[in-house]
Amino acid sequence: LGDRYQWIVLAEGYPAGWVTLAVTSWEHGVGEIGYALTTELQGKGVMPVALAQLVAQLFGRTKLERLEARCSIENQASQKVLERAGFLREGLLRGYFELGGRRVDNCLYAILRSDFFRNDG
Repeated sequence: LGDRYQWIVLAEGYPAGWVTLAVTSWEHGVGEIGYALTTELQGKGVMPVALAQLVAQLFGRTKLERLEARCSIENQASQKVLERAGFLREGLLRGYFELGGRRVDNCLYAILRSDFFRNDG
């Protein structure tokens, strides 16, 4: 429980951001993905490719069955990143975290091993 991993995202050979994985339960095969990308590379298709590559590696080499990700309901760009990487929106987490002195709702996204292999191979 609580294993954390981090990868650096490279764009044209230079560090452009990062992706993290927090395994919330090896027993149940559940992990949570987080990510960030430098401002100048946002909107250029870098992160969906990086996430898709990581998802392929995780489902291909580990016993993880479910990967989750969350983002602010106001962050349309992040929602598109997750959808392009194959994640499905599963729900709304009301008041999930505080940002700028106010509670912010989050979208919950997930991809299952069965989703990935049904779509990819």
